[in-house]
Amino acid sequence: MIRIGDALILAGTKLRTRKVRTIVSVVTASLLFGILAVAIIVVAGIIQSGRAYLADGLSSRYLLTFSNPAAFGNDDTPEIRARALEIYNERVQNMKAEAKRLGIEFDVSSEEKTLIKDQSSEYLNTGAPSVMQAQRESSQTKTTTANSAETALKHAQNYNPKTAYEPKIGVLPESGSLIDMPGGKEDVKKTSGGISSEQQFGYNASTPELTNGWSYLDPEITNAFLLDKQLLQTQKNTNDIPIIAPMSKISSALGLPKLRDDASTQEKLERVMYIRQNAHKVTFSVCYRNSVSQDRMMEAARVSDEIKKNATNKDYQKPNLIYDLPKADDCAATTVQSDTRSKSEKELDAKQNQFKEKFGEVVAPFQQRVSFRVVGLSPEMSTNFSTVSVLASTVLGSSLYGNWVIPLDLYDAMPDNAAYKKFLPANDNLTNTPMSVYGFGTVIEFNNSNDMKRYYSERNCQDVQCAGQPYLMPFGSNSLLVDQVQEFSTKAMLIAGAIIGGIAALISMGIVGRVLADSRRETAVFRAIGASRNDIRIVYTIYTFIYSLIIAAIALAIGLIGAIVINNRYSQEATAQALTAMPLSDQSYAFKFIGVWPEALLALVGLIVVSGFVSMLLPLARNLARNPIKDMRDE
Repeated sequence: MIRIGDALILAGTKLRTRKVRTIVSVVTASLLFGILAVAIIVVAGIIQSGRAYLADGLSSRYLLTFSNPAAFGNDDTPEIRARALEIYNERVQNMKAEAKRLGIEFDVSSEEKTLIKDQSSEYLNTGAPSVMQAQRESSQTKTTTANSAETALKHAQNYNPKTAYEPKIGVLPESGSLIDMPGGKEDVKKTSGGISSEQQFGYNASTPELTNGWSYLDPEITNAFLLDKQLLQTQKNTNDIPIIAPMSKISSALGLPKLRDDASTQEKLERVMYIRQNAHKVTFSVCYRNSVSQDRMMEAARVSDEIKKNATNKDYQKPNLIYDLPKADDCAATTVQSDTRSKSEKELDAKQNQFKEKFGEVVAPFQQRVSFRVVGLSPEMSTNFSTVSVLASTVLGSSLYGNWVIPLDLYDAMPDNAAYKKFLPANDNLTNTPMSVYGFGTVIEFNNSNDMKRYYSERNCQDVQCAGQPYLMPFGSNSLLVDQVQEFSTKAMLIAGAIIGGIAALISMGIVGRVLADSRRETAVFRAIGASRNDIRIVYTIYTFIYSLIIAAIALAIGLIGAIVINNRYSQEATAQALTAMPLSDQSYAFKFIGVWPEALLALVGLIVVSGFVSMLLPLARNLARNPIKDMRDE
């Protein structure tokens, strides 16, 4: 029987023979496994860096947003059509009676009908008051219950939810618009020229404008996005509404120029730090005008232009009622410049306004300046579509992206917020128009990640047709996505490892097979002097084991070198993007592409060893099956 020490000497001797062939096979196999080692080290670095950044904020909690498709859109059902027609007939009858009482004329055709018909179909006239009321009646209960905290908790009851937070979406007191006031001044020309769709629904870097509205959230959620308390304590304008604002909007308000596309990572980092230290100084203002206030602004501008154009026209007659445009600094109302209406005209106008008001139309102008002070940062999606930026922003994403959010506790703590209460959500959805807020649904909190993952994977909407399933999204941070990245990476590496291991085994099989073929006479001599088949197996097993360990060591070295190269090339860029995605994280963090994943690295070494042994089995079995006397005679 051959001793282990002798077997080691023999195995080592074999490694030193045919050096060129051995080096070529080792390098080839090492390069294959080195690619896998690079992937393991880099993915480990991404995951570990992601967890380090996500440790600041909400990632230690298990949060999902719940958005029920049952609350979306304006339905067109037979029931709603029937109800709209009923409302229409009732309104027309009441209008006729009220017009008769007031002694004014009423044209039935002025009331919009419930259906619009064309050559091929008919559909609901969503601008008709009767249809709007019917749809709001239908959606009032459905909308409030479909996305309520109670509904969300009931839907998740089998997954042990902890609690739920229901965001409050702001409303406009009456039909109207919010108008931006850059520098605290309203652009009267734009307002009086009409509110364009670009003004109302404008975007910058995929971020909604403040004029699209805002929402209110509980401090249990918003605290993670607040600025440093010491900075907030320096704010003196506590009568302004506290708001968490998108970073790009804060940057513009601070007068910072847009970063160049080729800006260095250092410039990006300095930009984030500057915003972080100065955001508390920023204020925003919008001017709310209801539809009558807007109409008067437009009418004042139109008449003013008309009078100027007809300054030399002797036949031109000025309107009986002329309004003056307000100054640009105070979101003020139009004023009456001249009123030459007769007493009967004034009485007729008053009766018509009384008639309109009775049937839900706004007749009194209303405008109000709404001012905000920045108390927190809302991260935004990257507009730089480089691979590194997309990777960092994906891993470190936040579903608070670009939204304007008011912390309820800071709002309630304002010395005087009575003037702003009309913008709080009201229970009567029939008379209050919700703002077009691009936000999120009810937030569900779970006790642990496993319950959240099960709920997310089993109850999330997976298709356009959700069949009642809600849309679920990670909230506050992408900690769930980081877990999914790790799980996906594990599966991908298992597949890649199996493929690479198979290729390496075939390469090694050729090398080991050649070594065994060259050693037939040697094996025959061992057999002739009494060595058993097991003795020979031990020698070649040790040889293959050492051969595999050399490949593993070189592959790990290649992996580390490759990861260092990637880290040196992309770490700063990823760090800048990470601090943009998570601006309140510790600025000393560096996003690294080098990490330790012990289980995966051990699995890689095991795969290399297994591949080596697999490559040995067939050639060794074939060699041991041969007749030693015949091998000696052939040699």
